[in-house]
Amino acid sequence: MNCSSIQLNDLPNENLVLIFKNLNNINLLYSIIGVNKRFNEIAHDSMFTNCLTLFGYLTNGYIYPLPKLMLDRFCLQILPEIHHKINWLDLEPLTMKRILLSANYPNLTGLGLVNIEKQTALNLLMDETLVHVFKNQISSLVIETINQYDKSADLDTRLFTCIFDIFTNLKYLNFDPDFICHQQISFVISPPTMFSSTLLELDVKPKLPNLQCFSLYCLSEIHFYDEVISMLHRMSNLEELKAKQGYCHIYSYPFTARSYENIANNFSGGLFTCVSEVSLFDEHPFEHEFFIRIAQSFPFMKFFTITNRKPQNDKQCRKLKNNNQDLLIIDYPHLKYIRFKDSHDDYVEQFLLDTKTILPYDVDIYVNYKTLKRVTLNFRRNATQINCSKATYQCFDRIVRFPKYFKDYFRDIKLNIF
Repeated sequence: MNCSSIQLNDLPNENLVLIFKNLNNINLLYSIIGVNKRFNEIAHDSMFTNCLTLFGYLTNGYIYPLPKLMLDRFCLQILPEIHHKINWLDLEPLTMKRILLSANYPNLTGLGLVNIEKQTALNLLMDETLVHVFKNQISSLVIETINQYDKSADLDTRLFTCIFDIFTNLKYLNFDPDFICHQQISFVISPPTMFSSTLLELDVKPKLPNLQCFSLYCLSEIHFYDEVISMLHRMSNLEELKAKQGYCHIYSYPFTARSYENIANNFSGGLFTCVSEVSLFDEHPFEHEFFIRIAQSFPFMKFFTITNRKPQNDKQCRKLKNNNQDLLIIDYPHLKYIRFKDSHDDYVEQFLLDTKTILPYDVDIYVNYKTLKRVTLNFRRNATQINCSKATYQCFDRIVRFPKYFKDYFRDIKLNIF
């Protein structure tokens, strides 16, 4: 029997490609580039050069830089040879500067920075000899940091501001995609001023594929609703955005949550048939038209809380804009509970006047006794008596002596004195 041996170079190209596809791209390029013309042509295929991860990693997630001999060959020979075919680079901090300076990357659109401290990432982004060369090219950016706690409270602000300032065509930003330790992105010291007209997707740790609510907390008053809303409208999977101390919400349909909290005057309306609990908060007055919009948007509302210290600007019956009928009377057929929390007298009057509101039978009203006394003119006002006669007043104030008409003014009175 004749013995025969087949060399790797004897295999047809399609077989070689099948074998090479199962190998690590970096090891493959290091091994076959420069061997012969045929191997070079295969190695230059986009499936092997399109996305390069230029570091090593163990099964436990530990990341380490390329060995010096391998790094030298990549920077001196391989990367300059395939530079025009590279679309994405994943880099670690110890070797990233050398790799980025080793060649021009005219088609680089994606960059991943892993195992990097935030300050190091910021220094890299601010180095005009490095990523500034790609500022108009990069559309996707992934940053995985190793900071669990930051010494500088405004580091996140500077890092994110730098990202949006530099990468003018950024469409995808993923911050800490696989970070296993709890950390917060904080904008405590410097209120951020960031704007991106191109960003289509933003992933910030924790990465939750079923995320329905994103909360943005700011210790100072928020004045950039329009810019935030304009950008976040592009996030099609986001159902709710909360911003504090100011509040704004963005929801996508269908909305199945049972509550909708801290609605402000910028609420644009909609139809939320699943919502039974609603709360309002704003530092600007709620006018009658706003309550019409609320009633139409939440037809099955049962629990209602109002917080607003500003008086209404227009309390008189008048013609509604683009409407020939008198001021509409608002009906809340399913309301069971209404609470006035730190609210101006105008809002209590808004709900008790029968010329503005129709309250259902057996609704519970929670309101400060002195406010109620003023609005009802010491419980003798005819215009508020119809709605009060259908309501149970939940009183939490210690009253020494009730007025003569007090007990007959409501359907029922519950004294909750502890």
